Amino acid sequence: MKNLIYLFLISILSSCNDNNDTNNNTPAPINASVNGTWKLIKVSGMLSGIEHNFAPGIITWTFDESSQKVTVVNTNANSNLDDVLESGIYSYETTSNPAQELLCVESVKINSENYGCVSFENNQLRIDESYLDGATLDFIK
Repeated sequence: MKNLIYLFLISILSSCNDNNDTNNNTPAPINASVNGTWKLIKVSGMLSGIEHNFAPGIITWTFDESSQKVTVVNTNANSNLDDVLESGIYSYETTSNPAQELLCVESVKINSENYGCVSFENNQLRIDESYLDGATLDFIK
């Protein structure tokens, strides 16, 4: 019975896709696209179902591929909004997930903590840990 439940869950997860594009496009590797400055515009998800929006430029994350550092400049003054990281310099690394392509192809760790799957669409970056009831972070260039 337990195997049947696992099979059912896997079939549901593998069939869920809101991508209507019929082309089989492979997501861009994170190191090819994450480098540079990104503006955090939305933090959403988690168990509480939050959705906190930020004006572009209030919070910036600058990824430097050569040093494997991300510099966060956080000028958000509203302590009621979850803005993820305080201003500072953090180490980051990317991890390829070939065995977990159902969830994501690539993920990012900041200070050794997994922040989730990375995807790019229309010059936007999404770091998504919603599959573990974590946050989804949306950025623009």
